[in-house]
Amino acid sequence: MGWEKITIYSLEYPSELVYDVQKAFESVWIPMGAPKDAALYRTTESPTEPLVWGIYLTPGAAEISKLVMKPFRPKPVDPPDMNSVQLLMGHGTTPIPISISGA
Repeated sequence: MGWEKITIYSLEYPSELVYDVQKAFESVWIPMGAPKDAALYRTTESPTEPLVWGIYLTPGAAEISKLVMKPFRPKPVDPPDMNSVQLLMGHGTTPIPISISGA
């Protein structure tokens, strides 16, 4: 299994949907002992389209979370340019905060 990407299109609050993906991943990542090869990264696809977000799953993340990620319809992709993504959950750096409007 290789890299996968979930694309989130939202007219209002994409961060809520990103949070849903993060929580789904967390539901398997933590019980599996937080594998070091499993991580989520996120990017805003374009400054001109701020409500389109991409969530990248490393091959390890895609493998352990395939059932809980199925509703989000991840698609196989080439690895992202690591200079254009930020760690959402996994090992390496501090996860970026996700702001949920109204929370």
